[in-house]
Amino acid sequence: MADQSSDRDPYLAEHLREALAQDPRVGELGLDVEIVGETVVLRGTLTSTERQAAASDIAHDLMPNHAVRNETAVPDCPEAPQVEHLP
Repeated sequence: MADQSSDRDPYLAEHLREALAQDPRVGELGLDVEIVGETVVLRGTLTSTERQAAASDIAHDLMPNHAVRNETAVPDCPEAPQVEHLP
C-alpha cells in the first residue's frame, strides 16, 4: 500500500507552485517546489530579494507544519541570503 503523504506531495507542491505564480508579491512562473518529508524546498530564480522573502512567507503560510528551505537565486544579488522558516 502506498504512503498517503507521499501520494499527496505532488498535489501539494503543484498547489504551492500555482500560489507562488499567482501571488503578486512573487508572480514568478517556473519555480521548482519540492516537498521532502516535512520540508518544502523552493528553487529557481527570482527578480528581487523581496520576492525571495515573499516566496518563503507564502510557502510557510500555506504549509505551516513544514519547514521551508528557500534555495532560490536572485541574479543581481549573488549575496542574497537563503531564507528558512521552521514549523
